[in-house]
Amino acid sequence: CLIVGNEATTSTSYGGYSRGGGVYLSGSAIVENCTISGNSVNKAVVSEGAGIYRTGGSVTNTIISDNTNMTSGANSDIGGTWPAGFAFSCSPGLVSGTGNRTSDPLFAVAGVGHGYTNILGDYHLRPASPCLHAGTNMLWMNDTVDLDGNPRRYYSVDLGAYEVPAIPGMLIVVR
Repeated sequence: CLIVGNEATTSTSYGGYSRGGGVYLSGSAIVENCTISGNSVNKAVVSEGAGIYRTGGSVTNTIISDNTNMTSGANSDIGGTWPAGFAFSCSPGLVSGTGNRTSDPLFAVAGVGHGYTNILGDYHLRPASPCLHAGTNMLWMNDTVDLDGNPRRYYSVDLGAYEVPAIPGMLIVVR
């Protein structure tokens, strides 16, 4: 999935809290192979987790990058309980956890703006991306495709919503 350009605003029923601009994850919910970018939290007493706010569930093989707290202007990719529940994912705040990366994911073209004013980018990964071949393989990936219809590489899956397609070529074996 690609989750871009969403905004969570103040909820009076939650005491002025604004959480989970892209995703509010709780219970035993699962987020896998998603790209979450350009989302925001705004106009609240407490604003956090513009990309994802986690109170439960798990996040795997996911990129969470360039999400913003519009009130403070600060990066607010992840809120709630973390790095628990995050594995083989990429976000600046994931300084620990199995297989997590803190590097810039190097999108082909980053989006511009956040929340409702977001202008979509191209969220495919560049050839130098640290998210290439950085995921963990899962059984469901055997016969599945990414958002472009490219097969997921079961042996070496990329992080995020898009798999970098295999480069066509020729193999010559000489004995």
